[in-house]
Amino acid sequence: MRVLTPVALAALLLLAAAPVRAAGYTWVGRGNDGLWSNPQNWRTGIDQPGVPGAGDTASLTNTGGDPDHPEVPDLRISVTVDGAYSVAGLTLATARIDGVGPSLNQGGLTVSGNFSFSAGTLFVTTVVCTETCNVGISGGFLKSIAGSSLVNYGSVSWSDSRPLRLQDGAITNFGTFTVGAAGLFVEEFFGGTFVNHGVFQQSGGTTTTGSTLAFRNEGGTIRAGGTLSFSGLAGAGGTISFRGPTRIEGAGTVRLATTVDRAILWNDTTTVTGHLEIASGSSLAGVFAIDACDGCFRWTGGALSFSPAPPSTTMTILPGSVLDIESVAGITQAAVGGANITNLGTIRWHGPNPLRWQAGTLANEGTLELIGDGQALYSIGNTVVNHGLIVRRGPGTTTLDGPVVFRNESGTIRVAEGTFSLASPTDETMSTTFLGGSRVEGAGLLRVRTQGGDPWDGATTITGHMELAGGSYS
Repeated sequence: MRVLTPVALAALLLLAAAPVRAAGYTWVGRGNDGLWSNPQNWRTGIDQPGVPGAGDTASLTNTGGDPDHPEVPDLRISVTVDGAYSVAGLTLATARIDGVGPSLNQGGLTVSGNFSFSAGTLFVTTVVCTETCNVGISGGFLKSIAGSSLVNYGSVSWSDSRPLRLQDGAITNFGTFTVGAAGLFVEEFFGGTFVNHGVFQQSGGTTTTGSTLAFRNEGGTIRAGGTLSFSGLAGAGGTISFRGPTRIEGAGTVRLATTVDRAILWNDTTTVTGHLEIASGSSLAGVFAIDACDGCFRWTGGALSFSPAPPSTTMTILPGSVLDIESVAGITQAAVGGANITNLGTIRWHGPNPLRWQAGTLANEGTLELIGDGQALYSIGNTVVNHGLIVRRGPGTTTLDGPVVFRNESGTIRVAEGTFSLASPTDETMSTTFLGGSRVEGAGLLRVRTQGGDPWDGATTITGHMELAGGSYS
């Protein structure tokens, strides 16, 4: 029996304990079967076959296709990931003149380092990026996630002149996903889903998510550096939903701009420390609350929608929060069919265009400010209940019009300037009631009209100016 000397034994132990060097593998396809698991399909830098492992990098680059360089092999890579594999790095790229990239098919990959995605297709496969993974999506070539799933726990940066194609594919973000380019994020008419549990952020310029993208924010943060516009097209498959607590942050604006007949589904509380705008065409449904700083939440168009099933669509403005309703062009719509607003903070209406409201309720427990001249509300069977403070500011006249029920229940109406008219010039079915300890104050004029016999109960303190333009109280 051969006995090792102490020096030889120490050398052997040292060799066994030495870490295995990470290798860089390049796809060459010499196995002729397209299988990830075939060592003959891969080569290292020293031309050794093998299969990339957890500490290795895998590079797949299409080449050839250029008639001016026939010496370059014509390589169009299509790999079947026949199992579950882990690598430290992954590259999908193309050097072809036609821009066609490689395709990863089936199976699953876990990437723990850098993933460079500049061309190619993920087809019916799943790629998971760990907490230490960094994904770069760029290059200007077609990149498609087709029937596949990209799950991110690390960091993804999309900075591309060409939209990403989600062809019935899905991106699920638990880490940070940065949209770093202006323009269209997801290519139109190919569908796909983006689910955000982490941070979805936009760095600058104006970026539109795409009208066919189904975007679901499930407890995540949305951060805009420029303008991040969530658009939607009726019948095209795109939806927008906010499920669970949502945060809107950043110096830019998050804009919701969809078509009226495709609702944005919303529940739980949204905290806005950045800028959120509900824009023209948007249709919101759900039961949700807004916690927004002053100047952070603007409503320039769109509507609260009728909810097809209980409970009714209700938006609550939380104490200390502010909603600015601003006319931009045309008519600003506030609610359609059984939708409600509960105000515990401050709502400011900026004239001149009215809110169009049908069969819903505005319950004011906080402050409702009417600023400017014009028709603040055109109602079809709407109810306004004031337990808090209504303030009318600025010159001219602000009116509530249409068949509306106005109930002041222990609230205060302060006409600081001009005239606040509860006497509809076009509809005499308006009902106004004063119940409990109401107050009317301010240097301006409150003008009211009743149907006749509307109740006036309890003590009303008038230190301002009030005019009965028609009808009578009982």
